[in-house]
Amino acid sequence: MERIVFCRQPDIINEAPASYAHARIWFDERIRFDSENPQVAIYNMPFLHRLSSGGTLSISKLRQTLQHVLIKHSAPRTSLDFDTNKNILMQKIIDHTDNKELFTFIESTFETDEDFNKIMHNERGNPNNFHLLAGIICEKDALIFNFHHALFDFPSMKMFRQDLDYAVAKQQIPMTVANAFWLDALCDCEMDRSLQLPFDRHRVSDEHRAGRGTSISFQFDNDLSKAFLTYASTYNIKLEYY
Repeated sequence: MERIVFCRQPDIINEAPASYAHARIWFDERIRFDSENPQVAIYNMPFLHRLSSGGTLSISKLRQTLQHVLIKHSAPRTSLDFDTNKNILMQKIIDHTDNKELFTFIESTFETDEDFNKIMHNERGNPNNFHLLAGIICEKDALIFNFHHALFDFPSMKMFRQDLDYAVAKQQIPMTVANAFWLDALCDCEMDRSLQLPFDRHRVSDEHRAGRGTSISFQFDNDLSKAFLTYASTYNIKLEYY
């Protein structure tokens, strides 16, 4: 049973020529509209969310969570800029260490459906959005996440919501609950017994490591593999954490 993990290599630079998909959207905006004084945006992607009945959401916690999600994913913090010297559109990942906040909020007030529709229309078409807001979001409030289509698409929203939910839930789980879970899950295990692992030769703690080692491979049968997957799915954990 093999598991493949895709990750960004540390030696990759943060700036490179934009992809054809980036370039198509970037140039399309400038062909259709005045790039020096944009009056409307056609690639804004606002997503509307409302809290469940009786629910509240701390704005400070939301801001922290959004920051964590944007640090994890580099695409939403990627800028597009045309390099006049190279005559090519470039994409550059904004370093989160140089920017305390990678996003902004805008606060709007609405009383009727017509007022709210005007806000949504503004989110779709205004190229200069977002300002800071503070306080608590309640069930009567609306939460709108607005992305540019050059860096975001509809399938990305599912991943964004999952990471947003995970970042909030992880902060709410006390360690006492986690400790109680693992004590119950491992109650029948001999925790004090040393695990005998295979090794190629005896070593003592004060010896220098030679860098040599050994590799042992074995296979799980189908029933045990299915049991691993079922357990991981039930408790929402990754297989490598077993």
